[in-house]
Amino acid sequence: MKRTNIAVFTTIACFMATRVDAQLVAGVVPAGYTSTAYSIHLEPLVDFTEDSTDFDVDCDGVDDFRLFLDRNNPSIDASNRLYLRSLVDSIRICVDDMTTLCPNYNHSLNYIDGQVMTCASPFAMLNDDNVVVGDYVTFLCGGVAPQAADSVYIHYDKTVNGALFEGWILMSFDIVSSNTIDPWAEVYAAIGMCGATGIDQHDLGDLQFELYPNPSTEGRFNWSSSTRVISVEVFDLIGQCIHTGPGGTIGSLELRARKGSYLMKCRTEGGLVHVERLILN
Repeated sequence: MKRTNIAVFTTIACFMATRVDAQLVAGVVPAGYTSTAYSIHLEPLVDFTEDSTDFDVDCDGVDDFRLFLDRNNPSIDASNRLYLRSLVDSIRICVDDMTTLCPNYNHSLNYIDGQVMTCASPFAMLNDDNVVVGDYVTFLCGGVAPQAADSVYIHYDKTVNGALFEGWILMSFDIVSSNTIDPWAEVYAAIGMCGATGIDQHDLGDLQFELYPNPSTEGRFNWSSSTRVISVEVFDLIGQCIHTGPGGTIGSLELRARKGSYLMKCRTEGGLVHVERLILN
């Protein structure tokens, strides 16, 4: 088994309230949450091997999830499968119970950017150590999970000192393989509950922040903040800082980059951090 090392490039920490009433939206970082950008790449190169890594989403030094990609041999119906495993008993993942079609496997509900993350029937939040995110196989159990996906979000929740918090994990994968193609999977970012203890709280609800136009077709974004911003940084989804700019209460930035999604981090005078997702079309 190959174990892939990961690099966590930027972690934005702040406290949040003990209960979140607003619905979670894929790709949106609510006030008080923490966004962490990763450089996780799995790619088993030989049949009948596995590549895996563990990662933490809430800055407590304890890994919360394990992502592992099994490369078997689909030509003889030994499937390639991408799994997400919760390593903590208090974590649940939104899954569809597909045991009637594919025994012993639950499959994740994969959300797209901007989709409200409501885990409703026939899906449910379950603690599961073998959630199938992607599946490539010639005939047995085929089609119950996608073979490939670009920038999908996995919905999870975690109980901390009696308080329930929700979060998402952003990833892409293509697990089709052949003699010339290797399966791969990547994790770009996740939001979590850094500093959430259920006792010591810091409410960021008073911060008002606007960003427009978003998406932008020309790479120019305007922003305004109810609290003075002292620094602005933009990161790509592997954690590299690609832009820095001045603060203030209003500002703009020009992003000279390829089309895609980016994370904008604004630090305020009070030491708070606000994160926005930029989309360049």
